[in-house]
Amino acid sequence: MAWDQWIRRGVATAMLLPVVVATAHSQSAASGIIGTVRDSVGHPIDAVVVEARDGTTGYVQRAATNSTGRYILLGLPLGGPYVVSARRVGYIRSDRPGITLTIGAREIVDLVLRVVPVRLTELNVRADAEAGRESRIGGSTRIAREQIDALPIPDRNFSGLASLSPLAGNQLSLGGQRWTSTDLRIDGAQSRNLLRAGEANGGPAAISLEAVREFEVNTAVFDVGQGRQGGGQIAAVTRAGANSPEARLYTGFRNEHLAASTDFQGRSRAARTAQTLQTALSLGGPLVRDRAHYFLAYERQDASEPLTTGDVSTAEAQVASGIARDSLVRLLDVLTRQYGTDPAVSQTGQLGRRSVSQTLFARVDWQLAAAHRATVRLTASDWVSPLSGGVDQAIALREARSGFSSREAQLLSTLTSHLGERTLNEVQIAFGTSRRALIPESPGVPRGFVQVRSLLPNGTTGNSTIQFGGNRLAPDESREWQLQLMNRLTSQRGSVLWTLGTDNSLVATRTLIAEAQGGLFVFPSLAALEARQPNRFTRTVPLSGASPVTRQRVLELGAYGQVEWQVTDRITWTNGMRWDATAFLDAPAANAAIDSVFQVRTARAPRDLAQLQPRTQLVWRLQHDARDIIRVGAGAFTAQLPYYAGHNQLLYTGSTLADIDLRGTAVPTPDFARYRAAPLAVPGLPAGAVLSPAYVNVAGAVRAPRTWKGSATWWHRIGDGTTVTLGVQASRMRDGYAYVDRNLRNVPAFVLTAEGNRAVWVPANTIPAATGVTDVRNASQHPAYARVLALESGARAEQVAVTGEVAFRLGDRAQGTMGYAWSRARDNSSYGCCLARTTTTFTPVVDDPRALGQAWGVSDFDARHRLTGALSVRAPFKLAITARYVGTTGRPFSLVVDGDINGDEANGNDRAFLFDPGNPTTPADVAASMRRVLANPNNLARRYIASHLGQVSGRNTITTPFTNRVDARIARQFRARGSGALRSAELIIDVYNVGNLLNRRWGAQYLLPVGISSQNPVVNRVPLLRVVGFDPATQRYRYSVNESAGVLPKGGDPYQVQIGVRIAR
Repeated sequence: MAWDQWIRRGVATAMLLPVVVATAHSQSAASGIIGTVRDSVGHPIDAVVVEARDGTTGYVQRAATNSTGRYILLGLPLGGPYVVSARRVGYIRSDRPGITLTIGAREIVDLVLRVVPVRLTELNVRADAEAGRESRIGGSTRIAREQIDALPIPDRNFSGLASLSPLAGNQLSLGGQRWTSTDLRIDGAQSRNLLRAGEANGGPAAISLEAVREFEVNTAVFDVGQGRQGGGQIAAVTRAGANSPEARLYTGFRNEHLAASTDFQGRSRAARTAQTLQTALSLGGPLVRDRAHYFLAYERQDASEPLTTGDVSTAEAQVASGIARDSLVRLLDVLTRQYGTDPAVSQTGQLGRRSVSQTLFARVDWQLAAAHRATVRLTASDWVSPLSGGVDQAIALREARSGFSSREAQLLSTLTSHLGERTLNEVQIAFGTSRRALIPESPGVPRGFVQVRSLLPNGTTGNSTIQFGGNRLAPDESREWQLQLMNRLTSQRGSVLWTLGTDNSLVATRTLIAEAQGGLFVFPSLAALEARQPNRFTRTVPLSGASPVTRQRVLELGAYGQVEWQVTDRITWTNGMRWDATAFLDAPAANAAIDSVFQVRTARAPRDLAQLQPRTQLVWRLQHDARDIIRVGAGAFTAQLPYYAGHNQLLYTGSTLADIDLRGTAVPTPDFARYRAAPLAVPGLPAGAVLSPAYVNVAGAVRAPRTWKGSATWWHRIGDGTTVTLGVQASRMRDGYAYVDRNLRNVPAFVLTAEGNRAVWVPANTIPAATGVTDVRNASQHPAYARVLALESGARAEQVAVTGEVAFRLGDRAQGTMGYAWSRARDNSSYGCCLARTTTTFTPVVDDPRALGQAWGVSDFDARHRLTGALSVRAPFKLAITARYVGTTGRPFSLVVDGDINGDEANGNDRAFLFDPGNPTTPADVAASMRRVLANPNNLARRYIASHLGQVSGRNTITTPFTNRVDARIARQFRARGSGALRSAELIIDVYNVGNLLNRRWGAQYLLPVGISSQNPVVNRVPLLRVVGFDPATQRYRYSVNESAGVLPKGGDPYQVQIGVRIAR
């Protein structure tokens, strides 16, 4: 079927669903109202009609009690307030007003019917934020609409508030697991970048903040409806219209004049001009009163924010960049004179750029009949952002960068049906599309790397690599089409609540990624650049002449069943089983030669059809008023494989692309001026040369990552306004995916005796003495091939955490939360996505990249201590003050070698040997540099190095300092008088990074090197040594020492003020 037909049919199906299934089953949701009805002496009453009415929309749902007096009202739209009433002939009607439903909550409303008209005793109604959420306490953090409206969020993305979860980590990782194992959902439908993982939207937000009703961050929720996750889930629900019309307009503005006078690198406001304008409009109301309602939201963010690269304007900036000003000036002069770099365009420093993001949201809720409710919801986003694509080096010229654009849309149809008085069904179908692209600044031009060693203003010697020319990842265009079908049936039978469900997805992708196809020239020094004498040229060449495109389809199936047994009035026991299956439906063409040599099946696509996940949970309310609650749960979870794994296999078959790797005298003399004018002139295979060995990906014994998780929580309420939560959580991930080189020789060619006998896989006589640059082809078991990478399931991870949280409310004047988590996350591979070659690059090793046991240690996602807080205060003069705080242990990092000393092709993944300057066998120049490294008081790694001299450094054994961040808001609302259209206007002042406002030294972060893409934004590796040669006689590498290793620059955003206005009618 053609792609456009596939799209049209998917959209038509989603739009027609409410009509097709209007007489069929429907909906579900964990949220609702449950309880019992008893008489005045405590006996249960059956056949009582219980009704819940939403006063804002007129929505009504009814149920009847069973023989035990229990009733259940599930699938109720979130919000309210609801009035719950019970009536039966012969009894006085009983009402309970003011019930508000939140995400994942089941409000317990017990009612009493009396046969004589007596005054009812007031019942104790819990007013805490966790009311009805007993099954989630300690495993979930809820962010309410009031917090979303009140807290400052710089980019207005709801997921930014996920940082308030004590177990949230960097890059949306949860519970110490890989960020790729975090599931993201909006209204129950998956909202995920399926190719690369992470959020579906490429821009600041998937939907307008005005459209989000509330969301939660789940790290230990054992409902079997939660699937395709390892660390946890971020789930949001959207707003719906009501009987009362409403309209809101928000606009916010900030620029450099509302920011700190200098940043952490000493740059003035004039050197960092920036401006952001945010505008959001929302409309909601009735189409037909009490029957149909709509809600619309549009948001636009227009940001002019410079990109900083190679800034040497101040002494601090030169140290941070690792290059002296005169060296950078010389490099730019050479590139302008000899390599065709445009002198009229700023290439380094503050590079101006303007990004525009737009989102659209539309939702219609329609009460089709008393038993059927339909919802149709549309989300769409568009983002254009120049110079935001990934690069290979921390300093990359403008010409070597790329712009990013993305466009996503999703249409979701939901039908909720009540099948009798005790059964509820919800069916959802969603169709989503996305298009993401990287547009290179210099199309078709090869990359150039220049290694520069220069004396920095602080007296140390800096090592840096500068990138110019082209971009490795661009051009790039990826398309996704996703069809989702979900159904959940819930039925109450006596004291047992039965749940059956299914969660399915069919995805098609079309991917063009011209990775490394433009070529790369490597220059070992500025002198070599000026002499046009690179020492290496590499290129991945399409054998068909055009960049190949991959197409794949992936089927995800899921089914689950759950039994929730109300053992007593105070004990609930839940048991369930979930089954998921993943099948990549398109296998690559078979390569018989590879199959024969390596005993693999190249025509096999990744597949895991046996993802069984048992789960259990016990909730014990120790008293009738639930002043103390204990929750214990355990179970298994499986996460999705990023679909990039299928792309890797379809593209790198061994017959689609050829790898060119030329060294020494075989390297062609570069002519960048010619390449810029005619990209086809870029060198390819030399005339008469033999086809280079192929780089091959195969699907080995790969399975979906499995995580076993357990959690125990005690929750205690103090009075009516304060709660305390203490918990412990542990998880163990197995079957994590990682690529393993099947062609790397089994026995080392030799060992480095001066470095603890670490292995080298290439023979010593193949390493050039002048450069020390290894060639992976010399490490192959079968020289006819280069790397043969198999996707295997050998990675594992563990995490244990102890958490505590206090939530308080002081009347109407103040409320807030404070949380703390101590956690320890360890793994043997932090690889998440995407290029197969980067598996070992991201996980530093001693010598053998296949021996993941060598890499076992602190995970890239470890945050040993984490503090979170949110506060809201009603101040004098009708001011509302809100703030959020996040304090966390810094990121862990490793000391590595800038080079490939073990010969596995991965540059920068070999952990550095810590040469002892007092050892007479240490070369004199290395010893002198190491003394300066150890004497530098600003070196964060100094203590570790001093205590481990003469050893290979460990993985992630050094940590950046603790960081603190406070964002605050001051708002004043002005209410309109009279009956005009304007209801209120609110003046809002946001201050981001309040600490820096109070003290210019506060609020900074210590920056690790920049990563290659948004999927890998930070490199947890800092070079200590650089390979400059090799001594074949002693079989030792010659090194220079990065004397600035461990001296991480202070960065991050200094304080910034934003002024906003919100108008409501």
